[in-house]
Amino acid sequence: VQQAIPVIASSAAAPLLLMISLVIIGLQRNQKNQTQQRIQALLEESQRRLKQMINKTHVGLLLINEQGQLFDLNPMAKRLFCLPENVNRQTFAWELFDAGNSYSTTLTLLRDLPKHKELAEISAVETMARRSDGSVFPVLFSLTTFPWHGELYFLATLIDISKRKKA
Repeated sequence: VQQAIPVIASSAAAPLLLMISLVIIGLQRNQKNQTQQRIQALLEESQRRLKQMINKTHVGLLLINEQGQLFDLNPMAKRLFCLPENVNRQTFAWELFDAGNSYSTTLTLLRDLPKHKELAEISAVETMARRSDGSVFPVLFSLTTFPWHGELYFLATLIDISKRKKA
């Protein structure tokens, strides 16, 4: 009888240890899932906040692909150029700066962007831009390389300086 007690105790302990282990594993998995959900919620909130900041800025932002075509624009850029919401991604960025001066540094750079990718770093250059209705307006233009998802893009920033020019 005394020899049977340790055998019974050890055979009862094994399922108990297995149950405790399964409960611990389940709790850890649940905690990991909750942590991942919190991280995902923080990322989504951060993306919403960043998008809201970009959409509310008074600076026009153009994301241009390696071929010189518009990839994305923020709402201010669309307003500056009077572009429709569904602007065609086949539009070349240089078309927005073809304001009648074929010697414009900005126009030349954007037109030859695929050839001169490594030179595409300019900052705060005054140039003329053309709205979709054909009217022209002065802007402060900057361009920088913008690697994104393993591809090379260019980020152009535009500030309308019409009011400054009139003063």
